[in-house]
Amino acid sequence: MHNIPPALAENVGLFWYTDAEQYRNFLSIYVDAKAMHDTYAEWQRDALDLEIRLRNSGRVTIRVCSTPEEFKTWCRASGLPLNGKSRARFVNHKIGSGTVKTASLQDEIRIAHHGTD
Repeated sequence: MHNIPPALAENVGLFWYTDAEQYRNFLSIYVDAKAMHDTYAEWQRDALDLEIRLRNSGRVTIRVCSTPEEFKTWCRASGLPLNGKSRARFVNHKIGSGTVKTASLQDEIRIAHHGTD
């Protein structure tokens, strides 16, 4: 069993999609695409709900953004399938390596209220 420092135990990484086109591009490479939401809007609704629930429970959420190419390359190099378990491992890898590209809840709120400039 690993002893996780309390500060790190409160962080939760989330694989994050930036827009509908990117979401569709990711779905096209996933072996578990049928288990995913049909649309970006459905995924985004549930992801934002999860993020809010996690934050309300005292956790810090970290949105990990990527590209289909980066994820596919990482999975190939790691000998992993393109599925949910690999997405979770990828998120942990990115957070652990300090190479996280993130999007924030504040960005979502700004876009929802003002559009995408």
